[in-house]
Amino acid sequence: MQESFQETGFLRWRRAFPWLHLLRIPGIAFRTQILFAGFLAVFFHFVCSLIASTIGLHTSRLNEMSGLSDHGQLSTLQNLFRNSITISEQAVAPNIAMFELMSRLSYLEFTSLVFIDLLYLLNYLFFGIIICRMACAEFTKGTGVCLERSSIFAVKKLPAVMTGILFPCLFIAILFAFASAILAAENLPVIGPSVGGILYGLSIPLLFFAAILMLGLVIGWPMIVAVIACENSDSFDAFSRTFDYLRSRLVVILIAFALTISAGVFILACAEEISRFTINWLNALQSSIVSEPLESIQARSQSTFGQGTNGFQLLWITLWSNLLHGYLIAFYWCTISGIYVLTRHSVDRIPIDEFQQ
Repeated sequence: MQESFQETGFLRWRRAFPWLHLLRIPGIAFRTQILFAGFLAVFFHFVCSLIASTIGLHTSRLNEMSGLSDHGQLSTLQNLFRNSITISEQAVAPNIAMFELMSRLSYLEFTSLVFIDLLYLLNYLFFGIIICRMACAEFTKGTGVCLERSSIFAVKKLPAVMTGILFPCLFIAILFAFASAILAAENLPVIGPSVGGILYGLSIPLLFFAAILMLGLVIGWPMIVAVIACENSDSFDAFSRTFDYLRSRLVVILIAFALTISAGVFILACAEEISRFTINWLNALQSSIVSEPLESIQARSQSTFGQGTNGFQLLWITLWSNLLHGYLIAFYWCTISGIYVLTRHSVDRIPIDEFQQ
């Protein structure tokens, strides 16, 4: 006679309270292929920064947001409190990238910075699809999708994701165009100032609703990525699902996102603190083995290849630092995937284990 399956306490709690599934995200983000995809996202962000530097753009703030620096510096737990704004920007870098782009376009700043913002956004889009695809498979089926298949899927679905984002952009552009036409009425000869003054009041609600749509786009565009990655659907389905879920579960989504991302930031801060201790320990050990002063060993981490082979130490420290921040990017997209699956279950009663191959 077959014995009955005994459900563990944690599984029973997760079945009763599905949102507890978010506790699985730190482990999912630590999967080798997902972590590597996050590292690649940070690396290509660095490539975008190099492109910006070659055309004379100042990108230090964007580098701080991505976790990149000239010397691969590791922060400490104290920075979690001292530099809370910077760390928060790192945690929600994809949303910040969209906010920067929308801010420039809304003020008609068509400069080279817009091109750089588009590069950053495209980078987050592509690797977001890859990570969300693998994370959704882990979250729903408990089985992984290989990085190669996820990358091919991302190449195929990138146009659909971009089209899904263009839908709200189109609505914003229409409202902006109407408001601009009203303001342009002031240029009419003779009656222009009077007509412009009378119609001025109409431009306020138009731009007000455009601002709401822009805010919704900044907050919600990552969920479009999660919808397409999990459902293998088209752009219209992704946009409609995202709009419906944000409309009906906005507060729950924001609370779940804030709590989960805060856990990711704390994990990163702890990992960086341990890494700092490790590197200091390594410097002390190297100093005793090669019989050089500790200050000389510490100076190697600031050396470049132009100053000799000590540049390898800077290279490895920088790569390690970027790997840690790659975990934060992976954690971000895993959080988006988990919140989407749970919101889908809450709104549409779709089983948590449903995943479209």
